[in-house]
Amino acid sequence: MTAAGLAGPTRRVNEARARARRYHAAVHPVCALICDILPEGQRETTPSEIHFEDLEKLPMDDVARISEWLTEKVPPRHASAAVP
Repeated sequence: MTAAGLAGPTRRVNEARARARRYHAAVHPVCALICDILPEGQRETTPSEIHFEDLEKLPMDDVARISEWLTEKVPPRHASAAVP
């Protein structure tokens, strides 16, 4: 296969890796907070995977903290689309 033939698959792999890095950059801190608040045995969330049912077990103040942090760290989709 030529270099030109590899460009498409390589680009897709790089894009998938970039998406995974962005996902983990947002998810891991939230998972860590949930794991800190809810004792093991009372949660299903792990350091790398959120179980959304656990969010219902959190005090509202902590849910608000998560929401605020995500709002600061993850721009709205329409805002990122405007950036060239």
